[in-house]
Amino acid sequence: MKPRARTVCHIGGVQTSTCVLTLEGMNFGIVDQMGRALRGYASQPGRHRVKVDYPASASGRSIGAGCDGLDHHVTELSARGEQFEILAHSQGAEAVGRWLRLRAGRPGAPSPMLLRRIILLGNPERRLGGHLGWQFGGTRRTPTPETEYTTLDIARRRDPFANADCWGTRRRSRARMTAARLTGLGADHIDYHDVAIEDCDVRAVSGNTRYLVAP
Repeated sequence: MKPRARTVCHIGGVQTSTCVLTLEGMNFGIVDQMGRALRGYASQPGRHRVKVDYPASASGRSIGAGCDGLDHHVTELSARGEQFEILAHSQGAEAVGRWLRLRAGRPGAPSPMLLRRIILLGNPERRLGGHLGWQFGGTRRTPTPETEYTTLDIARRRDPFANADCWGTRRRSRARMTAARLTGLGADHIDYHDVAIEDCDVRAVSGNTRYLVAP
């Protein structure tokens, strides 16, 4: 197992940019799409992207490994008192959900002053519209908890995993949605490159979580 990279967002002990920890969706680490997600959000001026390595695979252990990898970086950043954000897609968003269930609201969890924002893309565990079926590994998905952290949960309108009830568009038949989930997922779930936060519609606001739907 290769050693985890050190999270570096500072020079000479002074924070120079906001770290954005990114977790990709299930693509077995072959194609890194998170650098382009949300029009390059993680690397825009004032931000520094740090990739959280994990299998991103069909293994039942993949989500747990993503959760552990995220926790490693969060612990390191929190110990230095550095501000950071989390940006995750699909299975990566499920790993974030698991981390939140384990850490949010508990002793030792990072302050919202440090963890400034969480952005989830194509989240199958999305409370509103998510496909809460079975995960790889044989466990049923649990909705991502709403926590003390500012969270944007973004789904494209025709994403069959994150907007399964087709909110904001003409409703598809259940058969068509099932087919979309089983046949390669399609661009609506995979492609969040050109999505802009400011162009999204607000489906709901609950606590610190905003449920957004993108074109």
